[in-house]
Amino acid sequence: MVRHPLADTDADLPAAVTAPDGTNYDVAADGTVDAPTEVSRELARRWAGRYDHYEAGDLGTDADDDADGTDADDADTADGDLPNPKQLTVSELRETLKSITDPDDLRTLRDAEENGQNRRTAVDAIEGRLATVTEG
Repeated sequence: MVRHPLADTDADLPAAVTAPDGTNYDVAADGTVDAPTEVSRELARRWAGRYDHYEAGDLGTDADDDADGTDADDADTADGDLPNPKQLTVSELRETLKSITDPDDLRTLRDAEENGQNRRTAVDAIEGRLATVTEG
C-alpha cells in the first residue's frame, strides 16, 4: 500500500493510477493505493522524482526481510558511523548533513541514497552540501 502524493494537498485525487506493468489500481478517498509491495515501491519512487514535496519513505512492508527476519536495508549506518539515509526523511537528512564536513562521507551518503530509495530531493541535498564543503 502506498499513499498518493496529492493526498496531502488541496488537489483532486485521481480515481486510479497505472502501474509500470499497465495494471490500474484504485485510489481510495484517503489517497491510499492498495497495490502489491513492489508496485507500491515503484510508484513511490516515481512520485518522489515527480513531486518535490513527496518522499518515498518506508512503505511499511516486509518484502525486504531476510530469512532471519531483519531488513537488509535497515542497517543503522550507511558506512561506519554515517547514518543510513533510508532511515531518515529528507528533512531529517538535511539537518544531519549540516554536521558532516568530510567530502568522502558525503559521497558515501550520496551513493547509499542513490542505491537505496534514490529520492531526488535527498540526492540534491547531499550534493548541495558536498558542493558547500568542497568550495570552502
